[in-house]
Amino acid sequence: MFFGRGVTVFLLAFACTSTTVAEPAGDKQPTALVGPLRSQRAIRGCSWSVSVPTLEGSYYLLAEIDDSVVLMNVGGRDVKLRRRDSNTAGDLSRVGGTLKRVYESGDVRVDASYTLTSVCPPHSEGGCEVTRFDATLRVQRGSKVETVQGQGEVGC
Repeated sequence: MFFGRGVTVFLLAFACTSTTVAEPAGDKQPTALVGPLRSQRAIRGCSWSVSVPTLEGSYYLLAEIDDSVVLMNVGGRDVKLRRRDSNTAGDLSRVGGTLKRVYESGDVRVDASYTLTSVCPPHSEGGCEVTRFDATLRVQRGSKVETVQGQGEVGC
């Protein structure tokens, strides 16, 4: 009986230990720097949003209309970014207009370029409230850089 318990304890102790095996550097698949937001509904109401057409329904950037909260998934987690006011240029007042903004948080920098693709007609009925744009998001974290092409909307 004692021998049986000893073997059981040894097997349980062995089963609870873990061993990490180092992977060769060349076999490791590169992970994407930018991904869809984990919290797709983190911001509601009047806002900016950028999605990637090939990933239907996935937001890559969400921001309050005033940029007081800007969110992106960088390195596998949703990151709250700050807009650098000194690096805002352009406007979205007419189709073809471009607006450039810079967002930062720690070692993450996002250079965003928005090019207007559609606006509401001046006297539209039914309360047209959304402006659409093409977006280019150049995301840098340390020495890693990734660019995402998407489409977006701003409005209520």
